[in-house]
Formats: sequence, structure tokens, C-alpha cells
Amino acid sequence: MIDPTATLRSEHVAIEGLLTVLEAMAKRLAANEPVPREDLLDAMTVIVEFTDRCHQIKEEDLVFPALSSASPMAGADMARRLTNEHRALRRLVASMRELLPRASATKTARAQLGKDLRTYTRLLREHIRIEEQTLLPEFDRTVGATERTRIAREFDRLEREDVGWGLHEAYAAIIHRLRESYGTLIADSRSAPVAVTPR
Repeated sequence: MIDPTATLRSEHVAIEGLLTVLEAMAKRLAANEPVPREDLLDAMTVIVEFTDRCHQIKEEDLVFPALSSASPMAGADMARRLTNEHRALRRLVASMRELLPRASATKTARAQLGKDLRTYTRLLREHIRIEEQTLLPEFDRTVGATERTRIAREFDRLEREDVGWGLHEAYAAIIHRLRESYGTLIADSRSAPVAVTPR
């Protein structure tokens, strides 16, 4: 069984791979260059199904409550702040999804979608940085082994029952394809086929 922080860190790497694609898409949209609708739809699918309904739900339903209980001051404060950030990110995603049907038809909608993609990328990068530097170390420091094992089991149950086995690999393949298409695969440690927690 994989430790919860290892799972979340692995998912952060996958999400960072997607964010490089979103940046490239935003640049094209800002320059009024074409971005295939299918690519935008694929990116939105990964954002909604993987980033939100898989990753952020694990945090909100399992990690944040455990951290709030184990660290009632610092941990609870972080959990509240990060939950509010998730809500703001969801509102931004809803706005982008509304723009998608119009983005191929109007320059104004394309420009707004590009702006929203840049904002989403910037906010989510900062959010991940806070989780990596503050939240996960506090979780590691304060949440005991028994609770971590319970959370790891719940992560597996969520994957099996709510997300579906094998979908991590499908999302990783989408991210990898988009990174190749948008030239964002670079020779560094983050570019290997996008890391998602092995199951």
C-alpha cells in the first residue's frame, strides 16, 4: 500500500505536466492561433476528472480532516485555506467549460479562455507549491501510522469505486499526448511519461 503523501506527490507531478500544456494552449489562444477543440476537451476532462474528482477529493474528504484533527491549529487552518482555493479553482473551471463552445467561433471567447487558462495554471501551481512545502510536511509530522494506513486504504477504495481502476493510466496518456503535441516534453525529471501512482 502506498503512503498517502507519496500518492499525492505523484499526482502533483502529473498535474504539473498538464499545467505546462495549459500554458502552451493559453499562449496560442492569446496569439489568436488555433487550438483544436478536441485538445481543449481532453484537457478539461483531465482537469475535471483527475485533478478535481480524484486528487482534490482525496485531499478534502480524507487528508484535510485527518490533518485538522492531528494538527488543530496549523493543520486546520491550512485545510480551510486549501479547501477555499479548491472552490475558487472549480469556479474558474466552470467558467472555462462555459467558454469552450464559443471559443472556436469568437475571438473574444478565445481571448477570455486563454486568460482563464493562464489564471488557472498560475493559481494551481501556487496551490501545489503550498501543499508540497507546507501541507504534506505537516501531515507527515502529525498524522500517525494507523491513520495513514486507513487513508491509503480509502484512497484505494476511492480509485476502485469512484474513479475506476485504470483511469490514472488513461489520464497519464492524455497528458503525455498533449505534452508531445504542444512541445512541452522537455529533458528533465518531470517529463518522463507522466507519473501517476502505480496500482
